[in-house]
Amino acid sequence: MEIVYRINKKLKKLILISFAMFIALQSIVTIKLSTPIYAKSNKKVIRFMVNEPNIGLERCVNGFEKKHPNIDIKFLYVDNYCEKALNKLKSNNSPDVMFIPPKITDSDKQKYLLKLGNRTQLEKEYNYLDQAIKIDEDIYGLPSRMFLAGFVYNKKVFEKAGITKLPTSMDEFLKDMSYIKNNTDKIPFYSGYTYKWALTTWEYFTYIEMMGDEKNNEIQNGSNPFATGSTHEKVYDFYCNILRNHYCEDSCKDYTWENAVEDLANGNLGCIAAGSWAIQIIQKASDNPSDIGYMPFPNTIRNKQFASVIADLSVGISKKTKYPEEAKEFVDYFLDESNYNLETQNISIVKGRLLPEVYREVKNLCVLQNCNVSENMYQQYIEIGKHLNMFSGNEQKRIADATLGYSNEKVENIYREWSRRWIKSQASVEKNAVGDNIQSINAENVNQDLTNFTEQEKKYIKTLPILKVGILTDAPPFSYMGKKNKIRGMSKLVADDIMKKMKTKYKFVFFDNEAQMTKALDNRTIDLALGVEDTASNIEKYKLTKSYMEYNNVLVRNKKLRNVSRLNLADCRAAVVKNMHRDYYKGIKKKHKCDSVEDAIESVNDGDADYTILNYYTANYYIRNGQYSNLEIISTSSKNSLKIAFRDEENAQMLSIFNKCLYDISDSSLETYLLNEDNNLASKMDIKMLMRQYPMHFVLGILFIYLLVLVEIWFSGYEKQKYLHKQEFYAKRYALLAEMMDEYIFEYNLSENTITVDEKFREFFEFSKNCIDVNQYEKNNEKLNQFIEALKNMVKYEKKEQRIYFGNLGDQNVTWVRIFISQIEDEDTNNILYVGKISNVQHEMEERQMFLKQTALDSLTKVYNRSGFNKIYNDQYSSNCKYERAVVGILDYDNFKKVNDTLGHLGGDKALKVLAEELRKTFKDIGIFARYGGDEFIFYIPDGRDVEKIRDLLANLVKRMNKILKYENNFIRISISIGAVIVSSKKNIDDAFDLADHELYKIKENNKNAYRLKNYCKV
Repeated sequence: MEIVYRINKKLKKLILISFAMFIALQSIVTIKLSTPIYAKSNKKVIRFMVNEPNIGLERCVNGFEKKHPNIDIKFLYVDNYCEKALNKLKSNNSPDVMFIPPKITDSDKQKYLLKLGNRTQLEKEYNYLDQAIKIDEDIYGLPSRMFLAGFVYNKKVFEKAGITKLPTSMDEFLKDMSYIKNNTDKIPFYSGYTYKWALTTWEYFTYIEMMGDEKNNEIQNGSNPFATGSTHEKVYDFYCNILRNHYCEDSCKDYTWENAVEDLANGNLGCIAAGSWAIQIIQKASDNPSDIGYMPFPNTIRNKQFASVIADLSVGISKKTKYPEEAKEFVDYFLDESNYNLETQNISIVKGRLLPEVYREVKNLCVLQNCNVSENMYQQYIEIGKHLNMFSGNEQKRIADATLGYSNEKVENIYREWSRRWIKSQASVEKNAVGDNIQSINAENVNQDLTNFTEQEKKYIKTLPILKVGILTDAPPFSYMGKKNKIRGMSKLVADDIMKKMKTKYKFVFFDNEAQMTKALDNRTIDLALGVEDTASNIEKYKLTKSYMEYNNVLVRNKKLRNVSRLNLADCRAAVVKNMHRDYYKGIKKKHKCDSVEDAIESVNDGDADYTILNYYTANYYIRNGQYSNLEIISTSSKNSLKIAFRDEENAQMLSIFNKCLYDISDSSLETYLLNEDNNLASKMDIKMLMRQYPMHFVLGILFIYLLVLVEIWFSGYEKQKYLHKQEFYAKRYALLAEMMDEYIFEYNLSENTITVDEKFREFFEFSKNCIDVNQYEKNNEKLNQFIEALKNMVKYEKKEQRIYFGNLGDQNVTWVRIFISQIEDEDTNNILYVGKISNVQHEMEERQMFLKQTALDSLTKVYNRSGFNKIYNDQYSSNCKYERAVVGILDYDNFKKVNDTLGHLGGDKALKVLAEELRKTFKDIGIFARYGGDEFIFYIPDGRDVEKIRDLLANLVKRMNKILKYENNFIRISISIGAVIVSSKKNIDDAFDLADHELYKIKENNKNAYRLKNYCKV
């Protein structure tokens, strides 16, 4: 019994110990696991099914999760998406949110997807709903992003091949491909042969890109849509020419899409045919993302290029989701608040959102979409596709095989077969002659005015608190502390302009350097940061607006140091400002730390460092206001820009609003902000700066004042006034020079009749001397001669500003510049000095001329009207007398009333169009011409030196217009008469036309059908 008892007692003790250990272990496990289990159980998980493993939505998801800490977004990647996604949606384990596969049926939409709203309701907020997933007016999926059909190209490859502008026709494109092939070792073009989806891109080009905004149902009801001259034949022949001329990769069968992405990113490939969705993919793979650009299909219709806007997969919500409200919150955030589309260089469907900058580089680009069609027409299209599916890639591959010699087929036979199959397919469908076109279109110009806020944006602005705006205090001329500790500078003025447009309250928060400012942005001490540089780290971390200031970085170096003179920066010591992290200092081992930019410049001047790198404007300010005899500025190819930074999770509406405001600030306004502030800084010279810049003057001045006090009787007040006036004269001179930084600067001494110029001026005019004697200089230098004549003219007529061009307008190879001059007069010596600069205004004039071409054309003949002629003449010729003689002429039909009576008014219109076309052939490359009214036309030729050549032109024009004109079943002989005069280029244009009209009147008195040319210039 005792033994049993002891055993039982030990057993009980063992059980108690075991139980205690179990409880302790359970407590430990509970303590360790309780927090994550508790947190996880309180978070709602939204599963998002996507078609790419690295889709670039991480920043969007992070922003959403910060805004909704109780929700987790988990990605569910599915390969072969279009095939598997639908099965996944139908399964019991369907995702909450997904990209909807395109082949989903109407019954599946209703059965498996939540309705997001009706079209009328959603159209208030979104564009492009024709391409949404819908049934009638009910929307089940919204396009996640829109992209443009076209080409993606490497800018550096084009530049190295000598290509300076994008092609606007297929012939120009083929010529550019030949330049890349012959002038570089790069591959001009990727054929897309290895991927059928890449080949289907060409089918998109046969519609909008080739037809523009004209509705066309050729494909639907045409009997032979692939005949010679059709849009299909032109597009596919263009593709064949690329292959046939070996402008593509050597081995089309082995070269993959992945190879093309890598080569295009690294500058070994010129161009690919792909939607703009590919830009982000290629930019990510490139060390120089800015080298990758978008190019529309090279075809021009009425001076415009067109691009199809195409929807990517639509985003929708599964009916089986446990969290429908949270899923809807995420879809709304994804479309409305995230910056996903702007970051991926795609187009947002949200109304009023600006297009990414990459599209705005293309002038006169119109974006159009293929609209929805009736159910009847859609069924016809599906039925026809069963016989000939042009979006499968198979047909394009046949074309490629035939061209490359991989098959025995001939391209022209493939076209004929396509037509036969198309005609056969039409027999199985009922033609709908009055239905909607498959390719009906809505137009939207890329460069349209988008600076007005949408209703949603206006509401959003009203919800904003007082905005705290971070700004730097030591970054002249962009931002700096002025008098009475008031912030000044270009960035401040830009912020004032934006806030005025937004009508919102704000206050500035001051920082010594960018590192402090961005840290405050991270900590939510401020809402936005002004003047943030466009560095790789900032792009990765923040949402950045478009730039409001672009500049070149310059190297400030000590010219006395031998190793720097060879620019071997790896062996040199760089003066680096603390807390100023810049990409261009990466890899530099020798660094001299400085507290400020001014300290860095002084360190280089004193030899403590060999060089520093700054933006041009800040470097120019500090060096200009201090005497640094050892320094020189060297231009670099490195460029940067200033932008406004927001936190990464900031609502995309805010970014859109600020970008609109920035686009609304004109370039001239930004330049004014910069020049005004730089001028204010130039006038701020303290004692320290005076001592540096004028040490001898300063010492002499002190001595002069001291002696004046001791021996006041020795000097008169006149000498003092003369000295002070001389200082004022030089102060004015330097202030004006400060305004004209980074331009072609000159000084014209009217008394000595000499022009003093800088090195940039000499390079531009290809002139070797620093001083130009206006009476004796290289007269054979046409550009310099033209400038001097213009300068004399400005002085004579007291003009402060004048535009002129250098080059030949006939071949369109001209450079437009604007000349500014300001006068300074020394009252003591009566010397008159003109300080001036020459600014390149090429871009401004090209835009102006393009605007004139679009707005000042005669609607019937498509040549300039009277207003257009006057504007072109005043802009280009009135004050730009490059040649001494000009030709002015007037012409009209002989007996035009008889033409109208015989052929009718429509026949008369045809006659006017015929004459306009002949004028275009005659004067297009040598002058301007216009329809002045009725059947009267005028012309102006700026170069009237070769009289015989002009006689031949006029005689040939009269001869070509003496012919029989047929309209419908009526015939009549037509002829014209021309009155022209050769006059001085300086003669008033209206007086010249009166003389020409007199010559025309003399012809009309005689036999007509002739020309008269009278020379009014003195021999």
